[in-house]
Amino acid sequence: MGKFLHDGSFKPKPSSFKRAEWMAQNPTPLEVFRKGTAVKIYSGCGWQTGTVIESNRRCCTVFVKARNKNVTVFDRRNIQST
Repeated sequence: MGKFLHDGSFKPKPSSFKRAEWMAQNPTPLEVFRKGTAVKIYSGCGWQTGTVIESNRRCCTVFVKARNKNVTVFDRRNIQST
């Protein structure tokens, strides 16, 4: 998203540039979170808040209360600390 300027150049919105920068990072290794840490994970229905059950450099298991189930994340772009 963004807009075209009078000189014909394209200026992206800062938020879309920040999101593209976030998605350009390496998918592994994951950041190691402490058990019980509140995090946000991205799944098919958007960003959801959860609590870390288990974490290591390869994967992170998060309990999502809204879905009442454990979700395992393998990609660091799909998890953020809150």
